[in-house]
Amino acid sequence: MVKTLIINDNQPMVDFIKLSLNKYDFSLKVAKSKEDVLQQIEKEKPQIIILGLVVEEQDGIQLCRDIRQYVQYSESFIIMLSSVKDSELMVESLNAGADDYIVQPISPQLFTKKIFALLRRRTKQNGAA
Repeated sequence: MVKTLIINDNQPMVDFIKLSLNKYDFSLKVAKSKEDVLQQIEKEKPQIIILGLVVEEQDGIQLCRDIRQYVQYSESFIIMLSSVKDSELMVESLNAGADDYIVQPISPQLFTKKIFALLRRRTKQNGAA
């Protein structure tokens, strides 16, 4: 079971993520505010965090930085998911600690393949240790 936290207040985006991942072995939780995010991360200890660029009028990139400040969350993959295709935002997101920046629209198949690629990388790293 892959614990996954979706941080997004855009319901169509949340629905897309759920539709894409529900048929696989993912436990999906949704958070819509910074306070809820920190509570859910502490409670669920997700392996993957899928974060919107803007959440409840908060800067998703800053939220990514905030999450990365906590040592116990440093092992979680953070994927920024946005409809904004801007190379500066992509670079800023990656510099803030995101592992990937995925631009919508994207097919559910490609979206899940990108997530599985991150998980494979973690498995290989743990196997080499």
